[in-house]
Amino acid sequence: MRTSFIIASSLLVATYASAQNANQTILELAAGNANLSSLAGLATGKGFESVAELLKGDGPYTVFAPNNDAIKAANLNTSDTDYLLSVLQYHVIKSAIPSSALKPLQFPETLLTNQTLVNLDGKGQVLGISSDNATGVSVSFGTDAAKVVTADVTASNGVVHIVDKLLLPPKKPSETAVAAGTFSKLVEALNKVNLTNTIDTTKTLTIFAPNDDAFAKLGDKAASLTPEQLKDILSLHVVPSVAYSTDVKSGESVESLQGGKLVFAINGQDVSVNGAKIVKTDILTSNGVIHVIDTVLVPGSENNTAAKAAAGASGTNTTAATASSSTKTYASALTALAAFMAVSLLVIA
Repeated sequence: MRTSFIIASSLLVATYASAQNANQTILELAAGNANLSSLAGLATGKGFESVAELLKGDGPYTVFAPNNDAIKAANLNTSDTDYLLSVLQYHVIKSAIPSSALKPLQFPETLLTNQTLVNLDGKGQVLGISSDNATGVSVSFGTDAAKVVTADVTASNGVVHIVDKLLLPPKKPSETAVAAGTFSKLVEALNKVNLTNTIDTTKTLTIFAPNDDAFAKLGDKAASLTPEQLKDILSLHVVPSVAYSTDVKSGESVESLQGGKLVFAINGQDVSVNGAKIVKTDILTSNGVIHVIDTVLVPGSENNTAAKAAAGASGTNTTAATASSSTKTYASALTALAAFMAVSLLVIA
């Protein structure tokens, strides 16, 4: 009897607390939550009046609210109000999304549109939100990710999900590559052919970025290239539109900045582009997204993926003739690449 009474009392308290939250705005909820006092302090501080007005407005909104430990760990420069305002906006989505409505992966647009930090053709920067029954909900931003530690705190004007990290706006592609620590050869190559500023300042890009292991696969074939040859190859890795992993379909092709086609193939859990395996997806940048690949793409390699996509679609292997043709095409491309090596104007260490 006593146990039943305790359980019933607990349920009544939880129900009452939920009802109280539902009558509070997101700002009021944060101010009254001991774990969100730092966030409430920021949102009501001088220079952030627009955020305060937003969080007590009609909504509906979803706020991924960093707890006190998250804000403390971020070691914020509170004197930079313009940047902090953008950071706060990056935590807000203009719709109410309870955890039950989350798909396995989605990229909702936030209120962050500051053009010094976002170059998505006028659209707001996105968050990469993944939901898994086993691991819970995580929120990716750039090379980092936060974990939702408390979901579905309901307010009168939306819903709050408390996270364990402050969500920082994604950086430019070159800065993101440096921060990742696995693209030193790519960064060096982009700098040598003066493409860094292009990929950093062009709006809405998808970059298929070969990691250092991909460059190592070329071996002595990557000893030297002329600047124009290298620029041609690197431009093949860039698409002038944003495509997250959720947008990719097997057999689909897109045109790169170089003019060559990039063809996707999906075989079970494996996704490839022009024969190169995509080993990591959806690293958000200020102007789009990076997908990491394990092989440097060369002109003509789209024929490999076209054959693989056909095989995946039919559920059978391609014919020997098709496979032979694809192999020869790829071999020819690599032969041409090897011929470039005779020109010692540029060295990729």
